[in-house]
Amino acid sequence: MNDLDGDILGPDMQPARPVVLVVEDDQHVAGMLFYLLSTQDYAVEMAHDGATGLARIRRGGVDLVLLDVMLPDMPGLEICQQVRALQDQIYLPIIMLTGLATNRNRHDGFAAGADDYVTKPFSTEDLLDRVRVWIRTRQYLKTSSGGPHEPVAEYQSVLSTALSTSHELIRLLMLLLSLLESWEMSTPSPEEITSLRLEFREAATTLAARIHQLTRAARQAT
Repeated sequence: MNDLDGDILGPDMQPARPVVLVVEDDQHVAGMLFYLLSTQDYAVEMAHDGATGLARIRRGGVDLVLLDVMLPDMPGLEICQQVRALQDQIYLPIIMLTGLATNRNRHDGFAAGADDYVTKPFSTEDLLDRVRVWIRTRQYLKTSSGGPHEPVAEYQSVLSTALSTSHELIRLLMLLLSLLESWEMSTPSPEEITSLRLEFREAATTLAARIHQLTRAARQAT
């Protein structure tokens, strides 16, 4: 596995594979992500610190970033903010990788410009689903904008927020199903009820904030 090891068009000029940049300092996690994404026909590039990752993003050509929140040289949230300050590229999706996924953490991440969250240890299916959705979003925006120097910022913002909101809604519905299944199978213990109630409240609060953000973005785009 080489750092910043990407795809190059061959003589047959086949379209390049989508480029996923993984910014992760944990060698074990980085290696696992490299293998997992490579099997899905993505061109995977690696950066083991924030400065290297940010430099690669600034060069362009990246379609999605998997970004660790905790890096040795700079916080992932700071990288998000710097990426969002760039104005000359199609909207670049950023999925945060974190072991901390409280309501406060997610709020800070979304405020900094993150589009999605994957909590460690993560489900491979969940990770690939989210990567696939955001890659499709990036490709759609590249097609509809007409080129890298004609951004459609307002609609990109609405679409990004809508996708994030859908993830929160799915999580909320899954928690509700878990609660119902617990009652159907057996009477849940007070501890289980308390835990589910807290999770449900946290998910509902986040969803409400995302819907408010989506509504505001949609009004600004119209």
